[in-house]
Amino acid sequence: MGSQGGRRRLQPVRRGRPWRRGVRAAGGVLGLLLVVGLIVDVTAGGPVRGMFSTASATGHQRGGGPGTPSPSAPATVVPGIRLERHVPTAAELDKKLAKQGLERVGPGATEETTFKVSSFNVLGAIHTGTKHSARPRWPSGTSRMSRVVGLLRSSDISVVGFQEFEVPQYRAFLGQTGGAWGVYPGDSLGSQPTDDSIAWRKSDWTLVKADTTPIPYYGPDIPMPHVLLRNTHTGRTVWFANYHNASNDYGNAQAKRDAAVRIEAALVKQLSADGTPVIETGDYNDRQRAACPMMSLGGVHASDGATDSGGCSVPMKPYPTVDWVFGTSAVSFSDHVADWSTRDRQISDHEMIRTSVSIAPRTDDKSCVTRKVGGKKLHWCPKG
Repeated sequence: MGSQGGRRRLQPVRRGRPWRRGVRAAGGVLGLLLVVGLIVDVTAGGPVRGMFSTASATGHQRGGGPGTPSPSAPATVVPGIRLERHVPTAAELDKKLAKQGLERVGPGATEETTFKVSSFNVLGAIHTGTKHSARPRWPSGTSRMSRVVGLLRSSDISVVGFQEFEVPQYRAFLGQTGGAWGVYPGDSLGSQPTDDSIAWRKSDWTLVKADTTPIPYYGPDIPMPHVLLRNTHTGRTVWFANYHNASNDYGNAQAKRDAAVRIEAALVKQLSADGTPVIETGDYNDRQRAACPMMSLGGVHASDGATDSGGCSVPMKPYPTVDWVFGTSAVSFSDHVADWSTRDRQISDHEMIRTSVSIAPRTDDKSCVTRKVGGKKLHWCPKG
């Protein structure tokens, strides 16, 4: 026998561990089952809830008992009530906005108020027509009124402040205008107050308020008028005041005129305090001494271009005059005319002052409210 060292050594055979193979096999089978289950579930139309979803977790059991909802069943829809925003009626808005001091205004309130105004001293009846009068060869006061009315018509005057408008002239005026004009005070307060009256064309204006203010004159104070008129076309209200301050015919009356201007300026401030436009007409028997304090104290400007901006500026050309038309800042003047044909035609020894007036639409007031009702814009503005 050969030696032991010559024998071939046999290496031991290594065998894998049996449990590892079992685990691998089990994992493969489990994965295969999971894939198959997912495919089956999707194919059946069921939701894939998760790897370990159960019927109790999903709230669904295939072939469950009665009352179990099907996952594909549509949801029940219950009709609701459609809520719509309430649109107030015009009547409801009238009531609501009236508490704020507003009133509904007409379509004319969106338009400018335009008209012509005049200041006209028509020369009292006592001054003409008799041999003892200042102008005996001139026609009488009543006959001259036909020419006055003709001037008002041809100039399209809407409001006029008369001075020296004595009772016979007043009555002639009413007769020749056929009731087409309103007049205040006329002879309603006696004969003397008639001299200074305001007249307006009724087709353009309606009377809202009327009053007088006592003004220093010869002897006792004389009541002179101011009226609140409402324009029939636009609904705009405007104050008009008319004056005739004392002349020097019976001595120096400068102190009376100065006192009168202070009263008249104070009244303008009072009447315009709520924003209502104010227009003053009159024979002030003064130029600078009337205009400058009226503008500075009353906050007005004149139709002839006189202003108090940067110092009182009063035009003296082409002629000095004592007849004026003043207005507050809400009033715009244009086309100022001092018509001296009145003297040549023996109508009056004063010129007829006339001017065009423009006042902004009422709805321009920032206090106005606009609402759309029934497809139309309606406006509510401060009363007055």
